[in-house]
Amino acid sequence: METKLLEPNRENIETAAEIIRRGGLVAFPTETVYGLGADAFNATAVSAVYAAKGRPSDNPLIVHIADSAELARLTPVVTDVMKRLADRFWPGPLTMVVKRLPNVPDVTTGGLETVAVRLPDNEATRALIAVSGCPLVGPSANLSGKPSPTKAQHVVDDLYGKIDAVLMGDDCRVGIESTVLDVSTGTDTLTILRPGIITPEQIEAAVGLPVRFDPALTKIKAVVHTESSHTQQQIKKNSDVTEMAGHTGSAHTQERAIKSDEGIGLAGHTEDVHTQRASADILRKKERANVAEAAGSAVRTLLEDGWDADFKPKAPGMKYKHYAPDADMLIVEGEPDDVRREIAKRKAEQEAAGKKVGVIFFDNNFELAAHELFDKLREMDKAGVDLILAGGLPESDSRGFAVMNRMLKSAGYNIVKTRK
Repeated sequence: METKLLEPNRENIETAAEIIRRGGLVAFPTETVYGLGADAFNATAVSAVYAAKGRPSDNPLIVHIADSAELARLTPVVTDVMKRLADRFWPGPLTMVVKRLPNVPDVTTGGLETVAVRLPDNEATRALIAVSGCPLVGPSANLSGKPSPTKAQHVVDDLYGKIDAVLMGDDCRVGIESTVLDVSTGTDTLTILRPGIITPEQIEAAVGLPVRFDPALTKIKAVVHTESSHTQQQIKKNSDVTEMAGHTGSAHTQERAIKSDEGIGLAGHTEDVHTQRASADILRKKERANVAEAAGSAVRTLLEDGWDADFKPKAPGMKYKHYAPDADMLIVEGEPDDVRREIAKRKAEQEAAGKKVGVIFFDNNFELAAHELFDKLREMDKAGVDLILAGGLPESDSRGFAVMNRMLKSAGYNIVKTRK
C-alpha cells in the first residue's frame, strides 16, 4: 500500500474524507498526539485500525467528534455535567467516557457498554471529521507499544505502507494523550481513568464535584530489586494502593477505594460536596505518593502477566505496555541537583563500559516534559543508544503525575532513588 502524505488544505481534507467514507485509514494531527482515524460506526474499518497498529482488541478506542452537539449521536443522555465539561474544556485534551448507544460497534468500545469521546483542538482534523460525515476513532497513530507520535514524521516512520494517508500537520502542542474522565457511572464522584494535562483540580473547579484517580492507575504487580541488599521481593497489589498503604485516621474519616460492577466509587459518604472534594484530593495525593513509596529506593520491573486476565480497561493505556523505546531505560528520582549528579555518575560508568547512553532531563518543567517526552524517546531510538537515563518528575503535582504515568511505562517501572 502506498500511503498518501497530504498537506492539510481544503482539497486534501476532501481527499482524506473520501478515504474515510470508503472505509480507509487516515492519520490526523491533534493537540495531544497524532491519531489514526477511521469511521467509528464502520466495524470493518475500526478492525483495520487495530490490525495496522497491532493493538489488542480489548483496548478501547477514543471517538473524535467535530462539534459537541455530536455527543448525542453516541450516548443516550447528555447530562448537565457533560455539558459543563464540554463548555469548559472542548475543544481540548479531555476525553469523556459515557454510556454508549447501540449504534456504536463493539469493536469501537472494546466490548464495553461505554464509549470514550473527545473534541480535538485542531481545525484541520475537525474539518476532516465534519466532511467525512461521521465521528472518527483516533488511537495514537503508532505501532502499539511504541512512543506516541507527536510529529507527522513519527507516523510515517511507524505506519507508512500500512495506512491510506497521513494529514501532515504541525507538531502536537501538548504532547501527551488526553485526560480520560469517566462520567458514565452516575455517581457524585468523577474518576480519571488516564491522567493528562487537564488536572483533577481544574475539573473539580469546572463542575463542582470531587474527582479521583482510578485505582487501576496505581495497581502494579512488580518485582522489586533492592540495590542495597540485592534481595528480591514480589509485591502483589490486587487491591488499590491506598489499601496497601494502610488506613490512617479515625473510622469516621477513612475513605476506602472500592470497585463495583457499576464502576469506581468511594465507600462511605461525606456530609457535603465540599468535604467530598477535600477527601478526594487527599486520596489522590496518597495514591500518587504510594506509587513511588511502594518500592522505596528500589527498581521496579513491570510483569507482563501482572494484570488479571479478566480485567477490562475502560480507557486506553490502563492495561498494556506502552511508549517503550528500543533501549533499556532507568528513571532517577530525587531532588533535581541530586538527580543530575546521579545521572552523570551512571552515565560515566556505563560509557566506561562501552555503552552508548542518552539522557532525558526536564528539570521539573511539566509542560516541557509533556511536550517533548515522546519525541525524545524516538530520538534516542534513532541515535541507537543502549541505555536511557531519565530524571523523574514530582508526582505530587497532577501534571507531573500525568507525565510520569507515561515515563514509568516507557521505563518498564525501572526506578532508582538518589541517596543523600
